[in-house]
This record gives sequence, structure tokens and C-alpha cells, in this order.
Amino acid sequence: GKLYKKLFNANPTEDRNFFLVEKIKFYLKFTTLNLEAIAEHCNIKSIPYLINLFKRYENQTPTAWRKANAN
Repeated sequence: GKLYKKLFNANPTEDRNFFLVEKIKFYLKFTTLNLEAIAEHCNIKSIPYLINLFKRYENQTPTAWRKANAN
């Protein structure tokens, strides 16, 4: 963790969460999968955890984000 922070000036957990949210956004935008299926694809065991993680980075729920970013 210390070496990662020194090299990338970031916490590895924060980076992992950021990329996980990006993956969730991809599934929300380009598929019709429900949150349970998206959580399974992202190896997340808890739907509330997925929602809270998403809200922390995007300031809205995954469902609201999907509606706002529909093609």
C-alpha cells in the first residue's frame, strides 16, 4: 500500500473503488441488467454496498444515473 501510494499518489482502495464505479456505469449505460446482475458481474455481494459506493462517487443512485444517462 505504501509503495502504491508513493508511485501513484493515491490509495489503492480508492483507485479500486473508482474503477469499480466506472465498471458499474458501463453496465448501467450499455446493458439492461438489473442491479443484482451488475453486482454479480462486479463481484459485489451486497446491493446496498453497491448503491452506497455508487452514491459516494456519483452523488446519485445507480437507477437515477441510468435514467439521466440513457441513450
